[in-house]
Amino acid sequence: MKLKAFTLAEALITMTILGVVAALTVPALLNTYMHRVCADQLKRVVGEINTAASTVITEENAAEAANEDAPNAQPGFYFTRAGSSTSNQNEGAQYFLNNFIRHNIEGRALTFVNQYKNSAGREIGTIPPDYTDCVQTQTNASICMHYDGGDGGSNLQRIFVDVNGKQRPNVIGVDLFVMQITNTGSVADITPANANNCGTGNDVTTAASGCLQRVIDNGWRIE
Repeated sequence: MKLKAFTLAEALITMTILGVVAALTVPALLNTYMHRVCADQLKRVVGEINTAASTVITEENAAEAANEDAPNAQPGFYFTRAGSSTSNQNEGAQYFLNNFIRHNIEGRALTFVNQYKNSAGREIGTIPPDYTDCVQTQTNASICMHYDGGDGGSNLQRIFVDVNGKQRPNVIGVDLFVMQITNTGSVADITPANANNCGTGNDVTTAASGCLQRVIDNGWRIE
């Protein structure tokens, strides 16, 4: 009986084909997995900020209702101490982060990287310098806040979130997003109409505008 087997050449060809297939599919699978992890973390962080803002509104509305000296106090996040334009231990972003967001560390240099990439893979720097009140949550998400006031401002607390801190990929629309807290205490994209342009632009704020809305529109999926 004559036994049949693969020749060395056939085995090498088969191994080469398998190597090519792996090289093409493994990065795509890893990328898909990373996107799923970042989307889950983004949803978790947005929920945490939503809960914190709602808690602030509830607590301060209750306090105002019991205060006879302030019978005409207006409800909403904008009118709470956390929604204030100032930023210190008693008001504004620092007050909000220190009292309503559970975190491990503080400081911009410890929570955000120096270079983020846009959707084209180009490095376009880091978040704007006026975002100075920063923490890293217990789930390793980085949060920096800034009151967007002045001429043409939204008069709302704006927030940059890196869902996995300094870990890669550091790509706008994948792990870096910008958002704001509305007067109702909900979290929204700063420019929802830019959803289709997420990741484009030559500065971080422009490139990140619309990215949160795109993820929400996709059913909390990052593509």
